[in-house]
Amino acid sequence: MRLPFFVWVLAIAHEISLYCPIGKGKTSAQMKRRVVITGIGAVSPNGIGREAFWEASRKGVSGVRRISRFDPCGSPVQVAGEVVGFDESLEVDPKDRQHVSRVVPLGAAAVREAMEDAGVDSQSMTRDELRQIGVIVGSG
Repeated sequence: MRLPFFVWVLAIAHEISLYCPIGKGKTSAQMKRRVVITGIGAVSPNGIGREAFWEASRKGVSGVRRISRFDPCGSPVQVAGEVVGFDESLEVDPKDRQHVSRVVPLGAAAVREAMEDAGVDSQSMTRDELRQIGVIVGSG
């Protein structure tokens, strides 16, 4: 069975990664700085928002159910981990929605929550401060 789709975002302070092109030319010691997870956002089939996601995960609630976004009758797979009850218009303007994949508003919501959780106001930050923020997005 396929794991439910979810987006899990961590806003991270300090250096991004040893494999990041920004780190080219730096020594290994310079790149081994510690990172700090400062904010978490989640959009998943078993909860929209980190608190709802955590509560459902803690209780063992699965987000896998019969597919509802389209008729799966012609497909050998009838169940999936769909994110339901998510208002895409809060993240992407309705006129632009047709031009982007559904994962764009899902990811944007998770990033927004992680930034809010971290207490980061990106509008008031300098470009150098913004460059010290990294985001990790995972789905599966």
